[in-house]
Amino acid sequence: MLAENLENLVKKERLEGRQEGRQEGRLAEARETMRLLTLQFGEVPDWVKAQLVQADHDQLKG
Repeated sequence: MLAENLENLVKKERLEGRQEGRQEGRLAEARETMRLLTLQFGEVPDWVKAQLVQADHDQLKG
């Protein structure tokens, strides 16, 4: 019973860690995209920044 609980806890922590890692990666991608847009076109409007932060990997790369 204790071993099962420990195993479940470890699985949960790994899943949460992966989700946090994906979130951090997505935000890093959005920041890089904003940086490139700023270099190319100047200041990025707030509505564009909001959409970039919410975009997933495929949307950012598409």
